[in-house]
Parts: sequence; structure tokens; C-alpha cells
Amino acid sequence: MDATKLEKLNETLAALPVRGDYNLQVFLADEPAYLKTHQQRLRVALGQAPSPRTTLRLDSAETAQRLMAGGKRAAIGLLAQGKLRLEGDLGQLEELRQELAPHGPSLEQAAEALMSSDTAAKGGLWTRIPEADGAFWSGLRVRWLPNEAADCCMSESCGRAFTLLRRRHHCRGCGRIFCDACAPPRGSPPERRCGRCWSARRGVSGPPAAPMPEPEAPIAKSQSTTELLVEFHVEDALNGVRFWRRGVFGLSLAATAYLVAALRSQERLLLSPFLLLAFFLRRWLLRYAEVGWMCLVILCKVLSARMRCSQRPALAAEAIWALCHKVNARFLFDTVVSLGGFWVKLAQTASVMSALPDAYVEELSKLQDAMPADSLEDVEALLSQELGPKWRERIRLDTGPVLGSATIAQVHRATFLGPEGQELPGVIKVQHRGVEEKLLVDISASVMMGRVLTWLIPHLFSDLSSTIQDTAEMSKAELDFRVEAKSQTLAREKILDAGLDVLVPKVIEEFVTKRVLAMDFVKGVKITEYAGAGVSKQQRTEVLAKLINFYGFTLHGPIFNCDPHPGNLLVEKETGRLCVLDWGQVRQLAQPERFAYAKIFMASMTEDVHLFVEGCKTLGFEFQDMDGKPDPTPIVMINALRFLLRDSRPIAQSRADFVQLEQVFGKLDGETKAIQTGGEQIVKGPLMPLTKTVSLLFEVSSRLDVSLPLMHMFVCHGYPMLLKEMGHGSVQARPSQGSFVLEPSHAAGGASAAPRLAAELLQLLEELHARGRILGAQLCVLDLETGDTLADLALGHCSWLRPVPVTSKTIFNILEISKMFLAFSVLRLVDQKRLQLSTALQDSALGKVTVEQALSHTSGHLKCAPGSSDLAFRDFCDAARMGEELRKEEPLLKPGLRQQYHHACGLWSSEACKKARTELEPCWSSFMEEAGGSVHLRAPSPASAPAGFAEPVPQMRSPSLEDLSKRMVEFEHFVDATNRGRAKTASQAEKAENAMWMSFFGREHWFNPAALNRELPRSSLLPGLQAFATAKDTAQALRGAKRLLSPTLWREASRSRRPNAGEATRMPHHLECFREAEWGLGLQLLTLPDGTARALGHCASNGSVVAVLPGARPLVAAFLVNRSDGFDAQKEVLAALVRHAGATEPAASG
Repeated sequence: MDATKLEKLNETLAALPVRGDYNLQVFLADEPAYLKTHQQRLRVALGQAPSPRTTLRLDSAETAQRLMAGGKRAAIGLLAQGKLRLEGDLGQLEELRQELAPHGPSLEQAAEALMSSDTAAKGGLWTRIPEADGAFWSGLRVRWLPNEAADCCMSESCGRAFTLLRRRHHCRGCGRIFCDACAPPRGSPPERRCGRCWSARRGVSGPPAAPMPEPEAPIAKSQSTTELLVEFHVEDALNGVRFWRRGVFGLSLAATAYLVAALRSQERLLLSPFLLLAFFLRRWLLRYAEVGWMCLVILCKVLSARMRCSQRPALAAEAIWALCHKVNARFLFDTVVSLGGFWVKLAQTASVMSALPDAYVEELSKLQDAMPADSLEDVEALLSQELGPKWRERIRLDTGPVLGSATIAQVHRATFLGPEGQELPGVIKVQHRGVEEKLLVDISASVMMGRVLTWLIPHLFSDLSSTIQDTAEMSKAELDFRVEAKSQTLAREKILDAGLDVLVPKVIEEFVTKRVLAMDFVKGVKITEYAGAGVSKQQRTEVLAKLINFYGFTLHGPIFNCDPHPGNLLVEKETGRLCVLDWGQVRQLAQPERFAYAKIFMASMTEDVHLFVEGCKTLGFEFQDMDGKPDPTPIVMINALRFLLRDSRPIAQSRADFVQLEQVFGKLDGETKAIQTGGEQIVKGPLMPLTKTVSLLFEVSSRLDVSLPLMHMFVCHGYPMLLKEMGHGSVQARPSQGSFVLEPSHAAGGASAAPRLAAELLQLLEELHARGRILGAQLCVLDLETGDTLADLALGHCSWLRPVPVTSKTIFNILEISKMFLAFSVLRLVDQKRLQLSTALQDSALGKVTVEQALSHTSGHLKCAPGSSDLAFRDFCDAARMGEELRKEEPLLKPGLRQQYHHACGLWSSEACKKARTELEPCWSSFMEEAGGSVHLRAPSPASAPAGFAEPVPQMRSPSLEDLSKRMVEFEHFVDATNRGRAKTASQAEKAENAMWMSFFGREHWFNPAALNRELPRSSLLPGLQAFATAKDTAQALRGAKRLLSPTLWREASRSRRPNAGEATRMPHHLECFREAEWGLGLQLLTLPDGTARALGHCASNGSVVAVLPGARPLVAAFLVNRSDGFDAQKEVLAALVRHAGATEPAASG
């Protein structure tokens, strides 16, 4: 960056005062810079920021300009493509954007000037071209943003999502993406231009400024005419509903009277018992009729809006839907108020759901503590029944307005008189009249409404009625205030013992009965109102952190509050102290339940299906046999829980998540419909209290406009508890960027022929461990020529739940690296003339599959696992059965057409050995013996591995915005690919991609590294999927292979077999690291970090690598990790080794 231009940017920033305390680290193509607040002014500087709150990593200047052009809408596409990475507090980005929005033009010019030299040199976003007559630069060529950069129109005054009908259009002036209404064809000849570019078109004489969002249209503070018209429409519509209600009721009575009059006396006699029963049950029947009427009105309004919008322009359709939601929300509020009971509880839950339009949230939030209250006479009568006629001698009831009125009770200020006449100010909670009877009726009536909602939104819910019934059953527990008083007292004691800065009011036990509860008075505001009370973002973040930590503590403690809606959460405005009310819906958790919740949260963080199933079974949730046929239910449940507990974000962005999810769910068809059914299991049965609580906490977080890693904060309480229970209490789990660092690191190094290199590499490993990039690792470096050990290092822990130290003797599972050694075993047979590369292993309709094609991933077999969709996991662990399935299965593409990673290609090695009249295991053992290696196809017994095993484990990853974006893109690609592949007009490539994805569907947990830690796979022969060795054994085996194979065959193995045509398709995220991989014969051609040389070796899907590194001093290096996200660490380790080897030329082939 130009220092002069950087100083000019700082001069511009110095004129812009800011209120917030910002500290952002930015990496632009690995060049660090940071932005920090200094004396209420922003300043940009080069280098590393001290303790940054937020980190942005952009791969190029072009990505920076795309981000400036598209704002937060472009960020989603950039995150999904891996061009942008975000870490830390993302909320301050939005806060900074709002502060700098009024100064957009001046900042844009300064930023454009700063990056203009770099961008022009690299072929940036704007490139000048000469006119045909040789005049000075006057034309412009614009590089369009890719379609995936925006899911919504980039006009800030529009922002509507793109659909099948609302298509993307590029502005010819700035290259951004708009809808048709915001960038229509203009001028002659007509060209699509956005409003900004059209206004500036005639005045442009040089490169335009970097595209910036259009200024939002000013919204008038006083829009009385519009508001009055909307209110008139709503009231007019509701009056029409009331008219029809009276008409339908009158017609029903008239029809009933006519039918009774038309009956003969004998028939009337038979009918009289039913009429008498109906008279006694009239209150129940009328409530059923009211619920039925509510469902009918909402259904008619929605269908009417759909019909009216079908032929209307987009803006008109949005206005129609807005009015429809406004009318329905007001009608729903009025009906719920009249019904009371359980319906208010449902409405309170719905009032914080970001998936609902604002109109519903605005109306239903009034029900959190503003229900119509019973009269003072009714309250006094109930107190007389519960406390006796002389209750006034001990209680002075405040006759003023009630403090709050909710579903089951209302709260009054009161003064309590002690036995010696002392006064104690407090509140008294009194149950509504007849609420218990209403609740029993509402449980069955609410199921009917659930079925209507299921019919209206079938792609989101297949059976909402059972979920509503589970919620109703939880509400029954709130009817006895004596139970609530005991729970509240216990919770207060436990929270005081734990030292949490959370207040639970003290119960006044003398005034507690089944329908009356007295407690201390707490002065505060609702937590959702606290955000608008003029407090800073830091204060809101602190309150939310207290709330999440409180629920994390109670969820893993003896008592768990299941009802955290905003009406039950107060904040003392002066102190910021959190107060939790309403302990009616609680669960007292036994120790097995607490451990079960801890396992469920940890399994969701690591996406470990087997740990998740173990936790759910403790709670009483049953699953199919995990070793049986594929069942997508548990992995879908994990993804559903990760979605519910994704990192909190502003409400608008949270609502966009639901819109995107709804669009994808609408595409599900055939077998993929099981995803929808599996996701709904998370909100049913024994998991209902958990999911209800965490979803409400997420919605409250969104209302506070605060970004926090919710799931990680829950695991912070449960994970240390699990470690202590398993006897590893001495291990400290330090939170780090949505994961954990286990301490101490137990770094160790063996004897070395290059002590300086070993010390440098050990220091690098310790830094990677401290940054949370490594759980456990081994690194061995050998001199290729002499075989001297230059470094043999070990560090970290064997697994998350078995954190014993990793030593240089600890056995690692090298996973897919075993494919390379299988290939060497087969190539050794070729060297011995017992086999040829042209030998056919399969004769299919599309052509012969040869040994060469099988070893080079060009066989055309793309499935992750061969066989039919009902193949069981125990079959998957049977090498003989899988080999038989592979032989019967036709390739999906013509052999030799495309090079794409084939996960089960290790089975071809077994077939090749049979062609040479031998078996795989003897062939492997013979090769290892000749090469001087000690890599085992089967796991050694515990007795032969005294240092233990480093288990392959997933990354412990909080569901961040970046993670959610990538998974949503992958999910949508999976749905689109399967739909394309099933179409009648599908091409062969589309059918192949469909088959590849469907072989993964329902089996995703089979490819999670944690699946290999179970007894069945560990004791099985899984060729190409697992093998066992230390880093030193692995490095020695590769060095021995290079010396054992003939130079001619080694050159053949090193030569790329990638065809010129046939691009590899997207793969599941577990295997996406192999999508762009290039192969020889079992050898992967690895591009080194400096980009100037290639190494020969093989990677594993978790980032482990073994390779021959070229250079002045060629090396053999084996870097083994046990955590699934080791590629960042691998990159840094290889970079250090390349510097030592002096790699400046392509790898030698001889």
C-alpha cells in the first residue's frame, strides 16, 4: 500500500468523529492492516492489531471492491466461495457501517485512491480501454459481479430476494446486480442502468468511483396520512370479519332451530340428550368454534392474497402481502386475547420468532406481559379463598394498575406485614380465574390449528400438531404455584452459590398457595426494551452474555428454566443486572440428564452423530440401529440444532436465514423429503424443552442486535463437566475463537540431526496449538538421501474426550493417505511383472476400467460408497462385501473421461492383487517389509500400542455466519443436483452427480472422522479409508517406496493423469479438499504454499500429509493431525519446510 495515500485516508477519517470503540484487523491478500479508534477518531495502520475484536480476511483487492459494492448481501456469496473469512465480534461491523453511512462518498473516494494502484496492476474491477480513434481513455469496461454474489437486489431501497420470477440483472455502469425494477433498460440504444449510474452517465469523463450502495430513500418521521389509511384498511377488514362472524353465528343458530322444529316429537326425544350435553359443554364447544373460525379467516386471507398477487407487479404484490399480514396479525391478537389460556403461551413464544413478518411480532409481543387483567374484585375474592378471609391483616394490596398480566396469572404490587409489624415491599402473583379449565380445552383445539399451519406451509412443517401438544403439556406444570415456589427457591440458592451476577427474586413462603405466590419486588425493564433504552452495544452484549451463561449453567446444573421469553427476563437499567422471573416451566435434572445435554451440545459442535445419539438415548429418544441401514435423522437433527443455535445476528439477517431455508426446503422431493422429517424430530418428545429454550434465547439475542457464539457458550459449561467426569479434570479447556484449546500442550521433541530446524518447527507447532489450530499432532522430517531424522516432534492431546498427551510413539489413523501405500503395493506387483497398468479390473458398458485408471481416480466411479441406498454400515465395514458391490456397479462416467476423487478406490487395489494371484494384506505386508516401513492396515491391539491412539475427531466449531453460509450453499447445491439428475432430460454428467450425492445422503456420518473410532470400523479392514502408524513410520514408508520402486515406474507414478476435459464437480464438505486434487498413480501432486514447486505424496481429509519435498536438500515429511481442520496448520508447516529444503524447482521425477 502507498504510505502517502494511506495518510490521506487517515486525514479523511480524522474529520469523522465516531462514538464506538472499534478494533478491526484486515488481511488483504495476506497483507495485514488494522482500523482502530483513537480519541474518538478512526485510524488505519499497517501491521497486526493488538487484540482485535473482529478479523476480516480478503483474498484480493477485487474481493474488497466486491464487498464494498455489494455490502452485506455480497458478503454471503464471498463467504461461501471462501474469498472472505470473518472472525470475532461481527456486530461491530454493522455498528461501524451505520456510523459511517452519512460519509459514504468521501470515504469511497479515499478508499478507491488507496487501492487504485494495486487494483490496476492486478487487473482490478475497473479497467480502461482506448477509443478506436486513438483518443485519450474515455471508455470503460466493467467486470460484472458474479450471480452468486447477491441473493437480493443490491438497491438499498429495494433489497427483495431473487426468485424464479424476479431475475438478476447487471447494471452496465457499475456491474452490480439488481432486479428489473431497479435497473430497467434506459436510453437509446437501451441499456440496463441503476438509478445512480443513469444519473451520472453523461458527466463521466474517467473511471467512476467504486460502486457504492444507493442512498436509502429518506423515511419521513411523520406519515400520518399513510398510517391512517393503513389503519382504516385494517379496521375495515376486521369489521368485515366481525360482520361475517355474526352472520355465520346467526345462520348456524337459525339452521339448528329449523332442524329441531322440523323433527318429529320422537326424534326430538332422541336428540334431547345430545342437546343437553351440548348445553353443559357450551363453553368448550364455543372455544373450539372460536379456534376453527380463527383458522378459517387466516386461511381465506392468505389464499385471497395469493390470488391477488399472482398477476401483479412485484411492488404491488409486496404491498398486498404487507396489508394481509397486518390484518391477520391484528385479528390473531384480538382472538388470542379473547381466548386467553394456552393460546397466549403460544403467542408469547411466537412473538420473538424472526421467521415471522414484523406485523405479527409487533402485535404478539404485546402479550408478553400486557394481557387483559382480572378485576380487583376477582383478585380479592381469590385471595380470600387461598389465604383466608383475614388476608388484609397481613397484606396491603396496591389498588393501582397491575405490574403485568400474562397467560396464567397477573402480578400486583403489595406490602407484606411481618409478625412484629415490619413492612416488606414485594409483589403478589395471582392466578387468572378459570385458567385451568381453559388450558385443558386449548390443548386439543391447538392441535387443530397446527394441522392448518401444516397445510399452509407444508415444506417447513409436516406435523406441527405434535409439537404444539408437547408445548401444552409443559404448560400444565405452571398451574401449581407451590411447585414454582420450590423451584424458584432452589434456583436462587444454586445461583448464589455459583456466584453468577443474576437475580432471582426471593419467595415469601408465608404467602404461597396453589394459586398465589408472593416474592420480592425487582425494578427493571424487559430485556427486549433494554436495547432501545439508550444503552451502548457493549452493555447489551454484557447482558446477553450473562443470560447465555446463566442458561448454560442451569442446563448443566440441577434445575433448568424452560421458558425464557422476554416477559420473564428483566434488566435493572441502572446496574445492568439480569433478573429471571417465572419458574413454573422448569425441569430438575438428574446427573445423567446433565451429562446427556452436555454430550448433545458437544456432538452438535463437532457434528459427531454417535455422541449425539448416545446423549439422546439417555433422555429417552430412540433411533434406528446405527450399524444398520442409512438413517439421515440424527445428522439432520444435529444440523437443525446448529441452525437454532447459530451465532446470534441482527433480526433482519436472522429473518433472511429462514427465507433462504424455506426456499431450499421447497425444492425437496422424493428421498430428500426425509431431511424435513428428520429436522422436525428436534422439536418433539424429550428434546422439546431444550429446543424451545435455545430457540427463544437466539430470538432474544437477535432482538438485542448483538452477535455472540451461543452454542460455544453453552459448551463452555458442559465440556469441562464431561472432562472432570471422565477423570481428566487436570486438563484445562480454554475457549478460543468458537473452539477450545486444551492445556498444557505437552510439546516434546526426540533426537534430531538438525536441532535448529527441530526447535523452529516445535515453536511453530506450539504457536499453532496456542491459536487453536491443532488438537494433537506429530511431525517427522527425514533427509531423503541419508534417511537422517531431522525432526521427530509430538504435541497436544489424543482426542476431545480422551485428552491424554500425544507422544512420538502415539499411533495415528492416517485415513486417506493409506490409498497411496495401497497404490505402492500394486505398483510393486507391476515392477515384478506380475501385473500391468493396462490390466482390466472391470469390463463395463462404458468401457474397461484398468489398473492405471483405478490408481489415478479416472475410473468413472464417483460414488462415495458403492452399493444400493439400503446398504448398512456393517456392510460398509466389510471389505469383501464392498468389493463385490464395486465389481457389480457400472461406472457413472466413461473411464478416463474425468479425474475426480473416488473415495472407495482403495477397493480396486484388492481387485488388482487378485489379478496377480495374491491377496491385499499379504501384498501390503510384503511391500512394507521391503520398504522398511511399519504402517498397519488394521488397528494394532492396545498391548502393542502402549502410547495409545490419537483418534480422528471433528473440529469443535460454533455455527458462525461463515459456516452457515457454506452449509446452506452446499445444501442448496445438493438439492439442485439431485433434482437435475432425476429429470428426464438429465445429461450423463448430471445423472452421475446425482448418484454421487445420493450415495452420501443419509450416510454423511459414515464419512465423519469420528465414525472410525468405534469398535466395528476400527477392527475392520477398510482399504484406502484407514491405516495406522506414527509420523516417523509413515515418512520412512514413503522414503522406502521411492527407493524401492524402479525409477521408470516412479516417473510414471509422478506423471499427472488429469485429462484435458471434464471439470470435477462439487463434493460433500468432508471430501471437498480433494475436489481440485491432481493425481498420478496413487501419488497426489501437491502444490506447495509458495506456488513455485510441487511435492509428491498424499493428503488426508483432515489435513494430515506425507510428501517428498523437492529442493537443494530434498526432504520427506509426515505431518499427522487428529482434528479434521488441519489444512491451515498444514500450510504453515509446509511453508517452513519448503524454506529449509530450498524448493525452487518442480519435483524431480527420478
